[in-house]
Amino acid sequence: RDVERSRGLGDVYKRQKELQKNYTEITLKEITSIVSRFETNSKALINLFNRIDPLAAGRRGNKKDFNLKKVIENSFAVYNEDLIREGIKSEIICDDSINLYGWESDFYIILTNIIDNSIYWLCQKNNSKKEITVKVYKDEEGVSIEILDNGPGIEKQFIETEVIFEPEFSLKTNGTGLGLALAGEAATRNNYKLQAIECNDGAFLKLVPQGVVNG
Repeated sequence: RDVERSRGLGDVYKRQKELQKNYTEITLKEITSIVSRFETNSKALINLFNRIDPLAAGRRGNKKDFNLKKVIENSFAVYNEDLIREGIKSEIICDDSINLYGWESDFYIILTNIIDNSIYWLCQKNNSKKEITVKVYKDEEGVSIEILDNGPGIEKQFIETEVIFEPEFSLKTNGTGLGLALAGEAATRNNYKLQAIECNDGAFLKLVPQGVVNG
């Protein structure tokens, strides 16, 4: 991934040279788009690394209102190259007006870790169609977020014991076992619970307000 991102920087340099030689409005728009993507991806990755840093908790700042759909879009943007390379379709079903109150960086942590897992496991299954879908809905209990993929899914025993949210548990080759543990902690800090739900068509993770249990 580092090599691919360095290629992206190379694209910026190449476009810069083109702009110096032959300015066009189209070239300028391309540069603006590339730089914008780097800015978005960098912010999300900084949030991710800061969460792993033991001192990061003190730098999270105050809770605030934020637009949920934008956070979901930016979380997918971190993995844009991987999604394109692996032919994975992403879909977001979320009203533009839905806002949450909490630590925005924590929701990046939750979503990027789950998306990263989905990409890994989708690549382990020989699907002609690979999909990750994020659905958001609001009811009297609050805002809930569903993340689904059509990969190999999660075994029933791991769902029932919730062992997948424990640190150091991983079924990945060379996995650290930190991803879902960090996501679960981030959810708890924002009065949410991250759950795995049994599903016959892949992995199904759900983020629900604390006190609401789905089965």
